[in-house]
Amino acid sequence: MAKEERIWAPFLKSFAHGLWIDETLNFEGIVRSCFLNPRRKAFPDFTRDRGWIKFPLDVIHYSSDNFLDKIDPHLLSDFNTKKIQLHDPKHLWSNLSNNPKKQKVDKNFFIYTLKRSKWYGPYKHDLLESFYFFSMTDSGNNEMYVTLEVRLLENHEIILSKRSHISFIAAEQVFKGKKVKITKN
Repeated sequence: MAKEERIWAPFLKSFAHGLWIDETLNFEGIVRSCFLNPRRKAFPDFTRDRGWIKFPLDVIHYSSDNFLDKIDPHLLSDFNTKKIQLHDPKHLWSNLSNNPKKQKVDKNFFIYTLKRSKWYGPYKHDLLESFYFFSMTDSGNNEMYVTLEVRLLENHEIILSKRSHISFIAAEQVFKGKKVKITKN
């Protein structure tokens, strides 16, 4: 574990920044929480098990700093200034995919699940040059979860979404960065 990650460890609530307690999300806190989680790669089939294509676990980024160095700092600031709190149920829809004909969103169950989750990943979608961090319980089979997607194409983007196995349960929050020159490592 890198020295800077040991320093952050006491502040990151056991790999669960923004999940176990109602606190304002910080992008760096999510990424560091994930990389500090010794089980962050425990569920390689998580995306496939939810009906997505299988995204492999990222093997390029070996530390949180290595990952964070690639993100536009202005984009991180935009995300952090939104003061997102996952435990705030007012952002959750009443019904799945905001469709009144679909199943109701159980807001209490969503928060219950968050309080038992940690950050896992990152997973990588090669074609989109996207990385995904997921909130998961220790079993990895939670019905509701949070996804933090980081797209590193020409226009960096961060997309935060709340989902159930079958549908979105809130509007995506999208943060767009500046156009950047792509360099391959």
